[in-house]
Amino acid sequence: MRFYAAFLVVLFSHSAAAQFSETLEVRVLEIEATVVDRDQNAIEGLTENDFLITIDDQPAEITNFSFVSRGAIRESAHGSDAVVELPVPTRLIIVIDDLHLHQQSKQRALRALERYVDEAMDASTTAMLITWTGALTTRTTPTTRRDILRSAMAASAKEIPRGMGADAERRQLQSAREATGPNASYRRLVENHAESRAIDVQRTLDALEEIVATAARAVEGRKIVLFISEGIPVTPGVEMFASAVGVRVPPIESARFHKGPRFLDFAKLAAAAGVIFSTLDPSAVAGTTDGGMGDVDLTIDTRMMRDNAHEGVALLARETGGTLIANQNDLDRALMMLDERVSTYYSIAVRPPPAVSEQPRIDVRVKNQPRLRVHVATRRGLPSRDEAIVNAIRTQLTRRNEENPLQARFFVEVERNDDRCTAKLSFLVPAENLALLPPTEALRGQIDLWYTAVDQTGLESRVGTHVIDVTSRHGSTIGRAVPVTLPRGRFVLSVAIVDRLSAVTSYLQRDVDC
Repeated sequence: MRFYAAFLVVLFSHSAAAQFSETLEVRVLEIEATVVDRDQNAIEGLTENDFLITIDDQPAEITNFSFVSRGAIRESAHGSDAVVELPVPTRLIIVIDDLHLHQQSKQRALRALERYVDEAMDASTTAMLITWTGALTTRTTPTTRRDILRSAMAASAKEIPRGMGADAERRQLQSAREATGPNASYRRLVENHAESRAIDVQRTLDALEEIVATAARAVEGRKIVLFISEGIPVTPGVEMFASAVGVRVPPIESARFHKGPRFLDFAKLAAAAGVIFSTLDPSAVAGTTDGGMGDVDLTIDTRMMRDNAHEGVALLARETGGTLIANQNDLDRALMMLDERVSTYYSIAVRPPPAVSEQPRIDVRVKNQPRLRVHVATRRGLPSRDEAIVNAIRTQLTRRNEENPLQARFFVEVERNDDRCTAKLSFLVPAENLALLPPTEALRGQIDLWYTAVDQTGLESRVGTHVIDVTSRHGSTIGRAVPVTLPRGRFVLSVAIVDRLSAVTSYLQRDVDC
């Protein structure tokens, strides 16, 4: 509901003769850091003084610090002893990767996921289920209802994954090699196989980009993609190239199919969107009966296959602050540990040092405790102007901290009907507080009105915006009434009134009884 303390601070200088104001944007970056010990247990009880944070290798100042546990935040304002508890939603997207799963491992994962939904999901978590078969299918939209999620999982369980198809291709290639030896014709078959697998990898990453975009639209809350897959090969077909020449290392012929840069680009995109990417490989540890990488010929290096499949998803986890869970026989325990990491973390707002890149590299450490490991997105994009305003008005829903450099007056008039009401938002801004173009210009400036509301249960409305043109017809006071439709109930309304030319912004809140 709060999200997040990444806001825009504007330093404003204005003289009577000036037509424009000089502005300085100071954008605050929100970092979500999970701290774990050697046994992967989440660590509580740390303070802001325990952390050392650098942005592009430069020390960063902490402006706000809070600890989140099980969907609630205990927050203390910077330099204050006051503590307040606020709800923090979790947005979970579960993706079943039927292109890179075998039947046994898929069924293991779905059984464990059903138990996880029953035991770990709470009112602060919404989850949705998506399957990937070469096409994306949304099984359920975001919901808190366990029965809906279980029904979607049951439907997915009836569908056969396609991992065995790749195994069949490998067996055919092995048969061809035994018949003809590693001749030129056989090498062409291997190249065709690698090219086919490379197309699958490309399409899978493209699909995951769509999913990340879906997650990013849920501005509020912690956004998690849980990818159920035996992995995506970084170098498609590498095991077949190695088998063709009888080596245990990736041969040079496989290099042209390497997709490492594509994985890195996707990781940067997910991290910039604030999406944490974790992968669960449900195939059992090698040597057990509940299978993994399929029934492939022993002349193929299955360890190379597994390492190749895990390399890319491990990179995605490292870059976004997520986790790769693999080689685990106890999936229930693995999911509960993942849940602890998702729900127990430190929310740290920092002011980046000057002259950092637009997507700076982030490093977070716990001072004097080298045994503790910090999971954090290694890159985050600095918020745009619009994102900063959206984050700020959401934050003000709970903090109720008015900032009014424009000296705006703001009123709400309510008109009720049967099940809805219309809140008419009216504001007035003294023209002398705006950075206006000369009177000879027909369009002298613009005012942006941003607004959102939260009801008594913590449910937020969508963020709305209106642009108000300031023309030569306006006099000494600029104003407008904007109607907003709300359901019946009581709300806190948060608005931002922005002078677009100067970027000076007033943040105001009102109680609304519908």
